[in-house]
Amino acid sequence: MNVIQLSDLVAYLKTFIIEISPEFQLLNNLIDTKLPTMVDILPAQYGDEMKGSSQAFGLPLDEIVLYNIFYEISSLGTSVVGQDQYGNILHGQNLDFGGAMDWDKINNTWTLTETLRPLMVQVNYTQNG
Repeated sequence: MNVIQLSDLVAYLKTFIIEISPEFQLLNNLIDTKLPTMVDILPAQYGDEMKGSSQAFGLPLDEIVLYNIFYEISSLGTSVVGQDQYGNILHGQNLDFGGAMDWDKINNTWTLTETLRPLMVQVNYTQNG
């Protein structure tokens, strides 16, 4: 993930809010002013991680917080954690589409899918490795 991709995602989310209704500009104002203060009420390790990410990426703290809580506030995602017969822990998360999401008629895809695609990662954790 790079700074441009992360900025593109946050810009898309803020634009999408306005496309639903221009009256929702209030939400963008709250994102800009209130989300940064949220890190101080979160458990320290989460708030500190977001502050560090903001500094490392050179992005405003509100954008980092929005990126981190997107799944929680959207209620569009599903997560699953399981363990296979060998003791391997598996975690998956998706973003459910439909309804009000932005369909790109020209490219025949979800706009959010294309915005998120470069941010997708696959991580393999190794214990004691």
